[in-house]
Amino acid sequence: KLQDHTLILLTSPCGSLFGRHGLWGSGDASDPVNMYEEAIATPMLLSWAGRVVPGGMRPEVVSAYDLIPTICDITPAALPDRNLCGRSYLAIAAGKPLPKKQPWRTTVFAQYGDTAMARSDRYKLIVRADGKGPGELYDEKVDPRERVNQYDNPQFLTVKVELSAGLGKWKQKYSA
Repeated sequence: KLQDHTLILLTSPCGSLFGRHGLWGSGDASDPVNMYEEAIATPMLLSWAGRVVPGGMRPEVVSAYDLIPTICDITPAALPDRNLCGRSYLAIAAGKPLPKKQPWRTTVFAQYGDTAMARSDRYKLIVRADGKGPGELYDEKVDPRERVNQYDNPQFLTVKVELSAGLGKWKQKYSA
């Protein structure tokens, strides 16, 4: 009866390309580092009888930086006294509605070396070397395989500016 009161959480530090885009491995499979969806979409499975909805799926995008706040929410451990950008997703996993005054974020951010990313529900912006390296912008709804880079397309300027601003604020607030 251990399963009746045991949280089982399976995850990974990253996804894997498995030959997509001509690459094997993850973000460091290329130079410069890539942020292809297959590499950043980290798999995660939760099982916790009576607390997590079996077979449940939610539209919210969570990030690896949400794991520590979630574990601290589940256990008696105190949240580390650090500038953490994550938030507990326990309510999401339990299928509970989120407070209207505290909606879930709509964009996640990541950095790997000098490559940074902003990913909303529709768009992904990749910036290298603080804008000095090759940039990428994809419309994930229209181009889920990330084949058409819209970074220099003037029709996507508003999206690029908004995601760049969000990424800049995130980096300024949470970078060491």
